[in-house]
Amino acid sequence: MLLLPSQIYNEYSSGMRDATAIKHFLRMFYVRAGLDPDLDTQDIVCFLAMRLMMLEIG
Repeated sequence: MLLLPSQIYNEYSSGMRDATAIKHFLRMFYVRAGLDPDLDTQDIVCFLAMRLMMLEIG
């Protein structure tokens, strides 16, 4: 799955660059991933957060 930050902003903050949109996206992913006992959700969410920050900076 490949998401651009702009897609997350469109979905969670009406297209405006807002850190809360990233928070809501990560929360949604964490909750949904938590339903699968084989996934380590903390590691996945941490990786996603770091990757999104790198996309915003670079």
